[in-house]
Amino acid sequence: MSNKLKDIFSNKDETYESKLKFKDNDAYRNFLAALDTVEKDGSTIAVEGIESISLFLQDHGIKFPMEQATNVSKFMVGPSIEQVEFPVSWDSGDKVFKFKRYRITEGTVLETSKNNVVYLKLIFSQSTEKIKMTYKINYQHAKNVEEIAFELKALIYLFKKFRTTDVSDNEYDDVKKIKKLLLSLKYAEEFIERVLSLENKIGVSFETKKMETMTADDQTDVEELYLLLCEKTPLRLNAKFETTNAKLEVSDIQKEIQIGAKIAAVFHREVTYNLFGQEFTIYSINALFNAIIKDYKNDGDITHIYYGDTDIEPMYMSYLAFLSEDEAKLESRKKICNSPKYINAITTPEHIEKRLKALQKSTQ
Repeated sequence: MSNKLKDIFSNKDETYESKLKFKDNDAYRNFLAALDTVEKDGSTIAVEGIESISLFLQDHGIKFPMEQATNVSKFMVGPSIEQVEFPVSWDSGDKVFKFKRYRITEGTVLETSKNNVVYLKLIFSQSTEKIKMTYKINYQHAKNVEEIAFELKALIYLFKKFRTTDVSDNEYDDVKKIKKLLLSLKYAEEFIERVLSLENKIGVSFETKKMETMTADDQTDVEELYLLLCEKTPLRLNAKFETTNAKLEVSDIQKEIQIGAKIAAVFHREVTYNLFGQEFTIYSINALFNAIIKDYKNDGDITHIYYGDTDIEPMYMSYLAFLSEDEAKLESRKKICNSPKYINAITTPEHIEKRLKALQKSTQ
C-alpha cells in the first residue's frame, strides 16, 4: 500500500499533457508528416488545420484541465533546443560561439545561427560515433571584409581545441575530417586576408554581398593582384604574341632589330579591373622572352614587331604591376630582361599550388 502522506508532500514535478483537435484527417496526416521531418532534420514547420489545443495537469492519476485555445491562428512544430556556448581566444582576439543543440534521427546536432557570417553545423551520430561537419561563409551578412577574416580565424581556433595527435583507431576518421576542415578554413582565411591586404593597398572597400557570387575568375584576380601589388612578385604568362604595337625599349644585348634574331623586349600596359563592386586601374610592366623576330615595321617612334618562337625555347612573358604609371616606367628602366626574378617567374596557378602545399604541411 502506497504512502499517501508522502505523495502529498512530494516535490516531484507535475506531469502535463496536451491534446490537439484537428480539422480533418488531412490536417492530422500533415501534423504527423511535420513531426517526421522535424525528427529527420530539425526543421521548424508550420502546421495548418488545428481547431483547438487543450492543456491538462496530471497528479496522482487525476487529470485536471488547465487551459484551452480554440482560436489557433498559427501552430509550429520544431525540435527541443538547448543553447550551448564555447569560448575561444587567441593572441589577437576572442569570441564566444553560440550553438543550438538538438536531437534528430541521425544524431545530436550543434548548429550556429544561419545568419552568422560563418555558419557551422556538426552532427554526432551515437550509433556510429562519427561526426559530420559543414560550414558556409555568408558574405552578405558581414559588415566588411575584416569581419569575415575575424570569424574564420575564430572558427580555426575552435577546431584547434578539438584537434589531437593521440587518437584511437575508431577516432581516426574524425581526426582526418577535422584536419581536412582546418585546411579548408585556413585557405579561406588566408584568401580573405589577401582580399583585406588588397583593400588597404588600393584604398577601396569591397562590397561583401558581391563576394557571395564570387567566380573562379574573381578568385584568380585576387591571387594575381595580391602577388603583383602587395608582394611585388613578377608573374609568368605562357602566352604567344604575334605582334606588338607599342613603343619598345630593346635590351642592351639587342642593339639592332634583325629578322630571325631573338629579342628581349619591355612594354607597358594599362589594365582596368572590376572586383567585388570596385573598379580600379593598374599599370603593368611586361618583359617578353624567347621571341624570334619574324618581321618589323617602323612608324615614327613606334616599332611594329611580328613574333615567332621555337619548340625548344617557347615564348613567354613576365610582368609586374603598379598603381601609378610613373612607377611602371621607373621599373622599365631597371633592365628587367636581365633580372632573375623576371626570367625565373612562375605562373599564378603555380603560386597557388605552392601555398596549398605549405598549408597541407602545416596541418599534418
